[in-house]
Amino acid sequence: FLLYHQPVSPNLKRCPNMEVNAQSRVAELSTLYRLSNLLSLAPTLDDIFNGARREILDLVDANGLSISLLTPEGDKLNWIYGFEHGQEVDLSAIPPLSINEGFSGYVARTRSVLHITEEVDAMLEKYHSRTVGTKSGAWLGLPMIVANKLIGVLAVENDTPFSQQAVDLLTAVAGSMAIAIHNLIQFEAVQNALLIQSQQRLQLQAAAEITAATTSIRDMDSMMQQAVDLIQERFALYYVGLFLVDRETNQAVLKAGTGRAGRQQITQNYQLAVGGHSLIGGTTVNGQPRICQDVTQADEWQPNPFLPLTRSELALPLRVQGRISGALTIQTVSYTHL
Repeated sequence: FLLYHQPVSPNLKRCPNMEVNAQSRVAELSTLYRLSNLLSLAPTLDDIFNGARREILDLVDANGLSISLLTPEGDKLNWIYGFEHGQEVDLSAIPPLSINEGFSGYVARTRSVLHITEEVDAMLEKYHSRTVGTKSGAWLGLPMIVANKLIGVLAVENDTPFSQQAVDLLTAVAGSMAIAIHNLIQFEAVQNALLIQSQQRLQLQAAAEITAATTSIRDMDSMMQQAVDLIQERFALYYVGLFLVDRETNQAVLKAGTGRAGRQQITQNYQLAVGGHSLIGGTTVNGQPRICQDVTQADEWQPNPFLPLTRSELALPLRVQGRISGALTIQTVSYTHL
């Protein structure tokens, strides 16, 4: 047998650049894998944003990034996270922006990547875009899509354009972020639904306890006082008062109230005019509930010197055989949704 020695072609020799590229690719895949795990375990949106920001700035050269999420109506974007030159950007003053304008709006409408690499000023005018912070030489926007549903836009900025390799990497990052954000929002929605159900069960239980306690009391004054005390205790309220309408004087007279404030008002025969300038006056004249989330902003609300800490008030009509017989006032010490 004759053994021929075939020289290795120069094209098949191991190239240092090939080794470097392979090592770089392995490092990128490792980072993407680590990022995917980090995002899947993040307990809050802030953890997702901060974790993604750290990994993105390790992956590519960039001097800033922002994240905007689509509103439930699907017509606007909320800028909820921004980072530039080593620090977070305050976006609280920026209202939701229409998807019909701006770089991010274009990305949201088309669900496609937008890479602005030159003539930034002209592009800002063309897309009716606005600048927050320092203007950069290149802007890259990537749609965040999960289950064929757009949830937001990831934007990354730099002084120089991004390479195609960086665009591909950030596209993968945007996909991982979309999944993490979507899953967390869905989880929070389920948790909120369970919390509401739990609160409703507690409210129904409290209502049953109040009904059982008050129906066994024969004395009317004692029954009303027991009712307001139980409502205040079970629902952790600042104050609860019960008014009955006096047909002869056309006044709503306080008959029961919680705590020292309630006792003082009853002693002084506290009353409000039916149809007068107050929440109780309004609800006793037409039977419609009145609610004031912020008493400092309500024209109809009337301050009570016995209750200086009131910040929210709810007035509910009381009916007997279809006729308005009085009203219940429920008050809290915080601006809240009663």
